[in-house]
Amino acid sequence: MYKDDFDKYASAMAINYGTDVEINARVMDVSVNNEYAEVKYKQDGTIKYKKSKIVVGADGTNSRVRKSLNYEMPKKLFQRIRLIPLILLKIRMMSMFYRFTEQRRLLRISCSIR
Repeated sequence: MYKDDFDKYASAMAINYGTDVEINARVMDVSVNNEYAEVKYKQDGTIKYKKSKIVVGADGTNSRVRKSLNYEMPKKLFQRIRLIPLILLKIRMMSMFYRFTEQRRLLRISCSIR
């Protein structure tokens, strides 16, 4: 799967679940206090701020969100977390493919992360 296709699919899923997704925005900084996180970002040449209780840093391997929070994820943990979205994506795409066929009943996907 191409990255652009994955990004579109992941964004559509997030929006369907009620998430605010900012398109063509570059995170400049993230600050956190006891009540919320505040994200400073640039979009269409304008600096904007957004407050949220949850921030998902889906900005790649050189994540500016993660760097702003001074957080380094352990390599083993990172490898396992990285697998989960790909597995879920494959399951959802396969279920869309098999939606109107009898073969869907035969599809069994299991995974375990140790």
